[in-house]
Amino acid sequence: GAFLYRDMVLIVFDRARGFFRRGSKKSPLEDIHALQLIQEECTSGVGSMYANAQFFSYEVNVVFRDGRRINVIDYGDLEQTRQEVKKLSNFLGKPLWDAVGNDSDGTHENRTQ
Repeated sequence: GAFLYRDMVLIVFDRARGFFRRGSKKSPLEDIHALQLIQEECTSGVGSMYANAQFFSYEVNVVFRDGRRINVIDYGDLEQTRQEVKKLSNFLGKPLWDAVGNDSDGTHENRTQ
């Protein structure tokens, strides 16, 4: 299986047993419809070294057949995020909905991988 930790919450994709788990919530893998990659604009906090700096974060969500989404992880590096979510998409045999443009200027280009 594939294991991730986010804020000390265990995230598991277990093909052998056929389930996805984030913390104590467990769902069958067959209920997953796709993985989603989206971009969000963020502003650093007042107490940080780069107070009020603007930057992009790249969020990976699991999208279920009933429309629910569960956030899996957020990264600051688009190319690393794409590489990792493509691996997960291939591992699960689920499509990737990539809603992030090639540039970091906020332009979006919808692509299904």
